[in-house]
Amino acid sequence: KLGEDATYRFYAKRFGRDNTVSATGQTASDAWQNGQLGFRLDWGKADDTLTLQGDAYDGSIDQAVLNDKTISGHNLLGRWTRALGNGSSLQVQTYYDNTRRNYPGMFGEILDTYDLDVQHRFAWRAGHEVVWGGGYRVLRDQVTNSAQFAFLPASRSLGLGNIFAQDTITFGERLLLTAGVKLEHNSYTGLEVQPSARLAWKLREHELLWSAVSRAVRTPSRLDRDLFVPGTAPFLFAGGPDFRSEKLTAYEIGYRSQPASYASYSISTFYNVYDRLRSLEPAPGGGLPFVISNKMEGSTYGIEMWGSYRMRDWWQLKAGYNYLKQELRFTPDSRDVSGVQAAGNDPAHQFSLRSTMNLANRTEFDLGLRSVGALPNPNVPAYVALDARLGWLVTKDVEVSLAGFNLFDKRHPEFGALPARSEIGRKIYARILWKF
Repeated sequence: KLGEDATYRFYAKRFGRDNTVSATGQTASDAWQNGQLGFRLDWGKADDTLTLQGDAYDGSIDQAVLNDKTISGHNLLGRWTRALGNGSSLQVQTYYDNTRRNYPGMFGEILDTYDLDVQHRFAWRAGHEVVWGGGYRVLRDQVTNSAQFAFLPASRSLGLGNIFAQDTITFGERLLLTAGVKLEHNSYTGLEVQPSARLAWKLREHELLWSAVSRAVRTPSRLDRDLFVPGTAPFLFAGGPDFRSEKLTAYEIGYRSQPASYASYSISTFYNVYDRLRSLEPAPGGGLPFVISNKMEGSTYGIEMWGSYRMRDWWQLKAGYNYLKQELRFTPDSRDVSGVQAAGNDPAHQFSLRSTMNLANRTEFDLGLRSVGALPNPNVPAYVALDARLGWLVTKDVEVSLAGFNLFDKRHPEFGALPARSEIGRKIYARILWKF
């Protein structure tokens, strides 16, 4: 703590993970280690607050052949907020990030990101709370290509600018409407419009019914426009020079309740409509290269539930369940041969249960149970995993803990295709945290 107005935090980390094991019993070449240094400075006085924080890191990942993959970088963020009176405020944030990746024999990249955001919040007339602002981001990318694949051109500078406005309108004591729009301009497709609206109705003191509709886009990346396989002509795959933004229209409705001080629950359902999803189309005439295009569409729908129940003052249970149904298809003029599974491979069912206990003598005992359904294509079996943690606060500045992950089985797969997919193994960790 630096006087009455500022606090400063510095941290250093070094951590890693052992090799996982492939489904065939062979050691997979994905062991990694990472080091990180960082700081954070928070200063506040009168109507102004200022935050500065930054990180520098390096890491490596084993490869079965060639040298280790390496990743390193650094970043710096600054945020200034001023209270303007009558509940209004102004916030300015700027950010810089440098990332360096080197995968020997495959790929290398240096990416610099510069970002500026401004946001103004104020009350307008009776019952209106307005937030508006804008920002601009510049990404400068320099790639070292290989014989396997290439990004062409190897260097590119991309811009992403936006302005937005949102108004939260209060109707009486129980109804709240939030409406807004974001105008975004990117270097590939130009202007994109993303509106949204949300309505919240307070049925009773501890019951809330809400609904929302919104439109979002995924703008093209360098992978969509600039990726070529192999690294030199003739190409087998090519980025789509006319690839457009993928579109989503999302509809949601939900209910939330707290029937007692020790219990609460929520249930919501959603329906998402997708258009212009990424597909892989043969060149005109049916020849090579295959070109990245926008000829997939479809919908997803599902339900999400969660609940919390305090059994005792020292014991709390939390549970959640997700159901997801995907219905994707290609447009009639598509000739994609890769299949709709290229859009994602997700489980239909997921369930979680968590128990947290604050025991005597400053001891904590936590259990987490996860049940994840099977993945359809490529097929990965369903699994159930148990995690546990036992912690002891020795003093106010020293904490000792022992944690175990995937305790039910020695190892199991969670993603990937046979025979090369990795399996996640049982892990036990001991940790000492010392605050000074």
